[in-house]
Amino acid sequence: MLGKLSTSLDAVENVFAVIGGVLLVFNSLSVVIEVLLRSFFNISFYWVIEINEYILLYLPFLGAAWLLRDNGHITVDLLTDVLNFKTIKILDILIAIIGIIVSVVFVWFGTVETMELLEKGSRSSTVLEFPLALAAIIIPLGSVLLLLEFVRKCYNSIIRVEETV
Repeated sequence: MLGKLSTSLDAVENVFAVIGGVLLVFNSLSVVIEVLLRSFFNISFYWVIEINEYILLYLPFLGAAWLLRDNGHITVDLLTDVLNFKTIKILDILIAIIGIIVSVVFVWFGTVETMELLEKGSRSSTVLEFPLALAAIIIPLGSVLLLLEFVRKCYNSIIRVEETV
């Protein structure tokens, strides 16, 4: 059962990461094209800056859980070099618990804010009049994945501590 859940979580994280990668490529190319067209042909697309602002909001929430799964976040090797395995795993548990708490807060407030924006029908006050709920929805979605990944990290660290006892 846990194996299937873990595999499913991996799959969703991978999909989010691929979407993030595609958005990052689009972000980079659209800015370069916008700069070149504006510089050489005095042509500008009004939507490039606004869409790229939303993409910049999406990117961390699309990739955070995937990066956490692969231990890609910043770590302090100075501590792990001098501590024993059991102490490191206990610290991993504490870090995961803090991550769980922060993720729950992000899920809760992100959901509340997204629902309010959706109920009000709020839109950006720009030419695109972009639906703000669509911009904000990534916060609770990405945070749920991050929460689940922190839970998995905590569980795996607890198992490893118990194995050393």
